[in-house]
Amino acid sequence: MRIGRWGNVLAVRLPQSLSDLLRLQMGDELELQLLRSGQVLLTPAIRRSRLALDAALQRSGEQP
Repeated sequence: MRIGRWGNVLAVRLPQSLSDLLRLQMGDELELQLLRSGQVLLTPAIRRSRLALDAALQRSGEQP
């Protein structure tokens, strides 16, 4: 991958095959962590709609 520019910020473009595998959609959020080793860990954030569903299921006593 190569770092590019999107407006005033640097950006990394994800290959379509990776976004398909991770089921990423336009507007999804990712969490970025810098590890002690200097590696970057990028993980999909839990979608808000999923959080709302999990909370509703917990209130009803069901497991997701």
